Amino acid sequence: MLSFFLLLFPHFVALQNGYDTIQLSSLTIDGVGLLFENKHVLVKQFGKPDKIETIVSDFTNDKYRVFHYGKDVFQISSKGIVVSFLLESNKYGITNKQIKVGVPREVIMEIFPNSSRKTITSKGIEYLRVQVDQEEDMFLGFSFAEQKVKEIKIWYNE
Repeated sequence: MLSFFLLLFPHFVALQNGYDTIQLSSLTIDGVGLLFENKHVLVKQFGKPDKIETIVSDFTNDKYRVFHYGKDVFQISSKGIVVSFLLESNKYGITNKQIKVGVPREVIMEIFPNSSRKTITSKGIEYLRVQVDQEEDMFLGFSFAEQKVKEIKIWYNE
């Protein structure tokens, strides 16, 4: 099974800081690269958000808008750029719809074998992160509950 995924995802085999890496261009949601694109690309792809809220970063005091699509959210910078996401439903798939919330844990562990050695468990939830290539402080993160992907997100080390 691993060789099958490596054929589909050859960009996952590189290492950075001991973590598997993924190329930014491979971080698509339902086949569309949304990270660092204008919010209009997001709205064109998924329609008008169910809810929009404004938040202020605890780290930088910058204002962000959060676009809610059901349980899934996308964070938009003050300049209108998509800078992160949090997927909690299985409605959207990343990397050409191959990875969704609900995928068995062992599938993710096979795709990202080096990162799987660096998982962290807190309060019964296991976390795995994958370095975004050439982005030192940016990670693709997975959390697991009951042996399945619970959420997929982008986060930054601040």
